[in-house]
Amino acid sequence: MSIRIKTVSEQNIEALTDKESGTVWLGRHIIKNGADFGTMYAINLLTQITTDEEKRFKRFPSSIQPGLSRGGEKNVAASIILRGCESAGVPSTRNILQSGYTRVEEILADWAEQDGCWEDYADTAVQKKGYCHFEKFRCGSEANIFYNEKTGYCIKVIDISHYSNGIQGLLDKISAHNALFPELPYNVLCFGMKDAADDHFGYSVIVSQPFAKGRTPSPMEMKRISEERNFIKSKTPPFCTSEDGTIEIEDLHSGNAIRTENNNILVFDCDLKLARNFQIPKPEFSEESIKKIEDFIESIVPLPVTRTTPDNAPFLFKGKDGKMYFQTPERIIKALTFSTFSKEQKELLAHGKSVSLPEGNYVFLPDKGRIQLIPKQQKKTTKPCLKI
Repeated sequence: MSIRIKTVSEQNIEALTDKESGTVWLGRHIIKNGADFGTMYAINLLTQITTDEEKRFKRFPSSIQPGLSRGGEKNVAASIILRGCESAGVPSTRNILQSGYTRVEEILADWAEQDGCWEDYADTAVQKKGYCHFEKFRCGSEANIFYNEKTGYCIKVIDISHYSNGIQGLLDKISAHNALFPELPYNVLCFGMKDAADDHFGYSVIVSQPFAKGRTPSPMEMKRISEERNFIKSKTPPFCTSEDGTIEIEDLHSGNAIRTENNNILVFDCDLKLARNFQIPKPEFSEESIKKIEDFIESIVPLPVTRTTPDNAPFLFKGKDGKMYFQTPERIIKALTFSTFSKEQKELLAHGKSVSLPEGNYVFLPDKGRIQLIPKQQKKTTKPCLKI
């Protein structure tokens, strides 16, 4: 996105993009304060910045970077949160006998609830969207799989307890799959709990994936996949790695692929993880940039209502702590720097008005620190709607 109006707060946008300073600040802040206004605002900006081709997510090798954004905004946002927690020394690994959430799982669930992408009963939520159990894999231990013939997509409720590195391991797999096998990409829709969850199992990532019809490919056809993509084979585990050696590939067999009517071999699932010899880079950041980010966020966060409501129509809303907060138009205008709106349009948004553009009406959500598009009603199309 471009910035049409240059203001002082552009310096703070630069601070967010200074290497991984924004992610490091986020990790420190979210661990201490949870999913407050500053957290939600920063995640929104960092997600937009990270999906820009010029900015890179430093945790991954460059070959996997394209798979991050192919997984959708929720995949990008969750990966940024976990990277921030990782930089602050909070691991995502869970003990199989551990009861309740890990600290990282709590942090991610808190954000997802505030963002509106958390489902307490994920299986039920999927079925309410018209998806039925995909009979062939109905009782899969790792994931519950649903299918809707009209949309041509399946939805998977994937239990993170099957991954040694927990939620981080699953998100790594999603980005790696999307980079190596972009024909059938995973798109992260939301997070939640399986219907039959308990303290040990059930925390899940809900993803959509195009559904391909065809027959099971032969072993020789699977061998062709490895050769065409220059995968490196060996006689010792993991037996197969990506061309640059950064991703370990397991379970690349006929049961995890399909041969279409056009004789294309499409891989819909296999076990992927960062190679054991790949050193995850430590985040590079500047304490000066982190201080600028801290000052910037502090200058725009809503303040508790401690006096009479001003006459210039501030937004009032109830915080997670039950207290009332207000956000003045002046603060909102400053917070809207990273956008393509004119100054006049920003003033309208800041005063609770909508801005009408060809694609629909825009409104500002003060409790989440972002603008939301309300699309204009259009004629029904065949394009599937997969939001949960």
